Amino acid sequence: MNTLITFYFNIIYDYFSYIEPKIKDESIFRLLSPLLSIFFGVPNSRIIKSEINQHLKQKELKNIQKLLLKFVRENNLLLN
Repeated sequence: MNTLITFYFNIIYDYFSYIEPKIKDESIFRLLSPLLSIFFGVPNSRIIKSEINQHLKQKELKNIQKLLLKFVRENNLLLN
């Protein structure tokens, strides 16, 4: 796997580890906003944002994490 992709995977894993214990006391929308904001303006991101929104309503962190990892891997994502 590409070194940059591995870097993004680590960011996603680390961030989810950070927010997981906080989810009971804080808004999932607020907790995920910093991570989701990196997808603004990224091609094909509209679909994933819609899918993530569905999982946000159910507080399904693992599914959101899987979607983000899949999106990064499939799009060979280069973020700014």
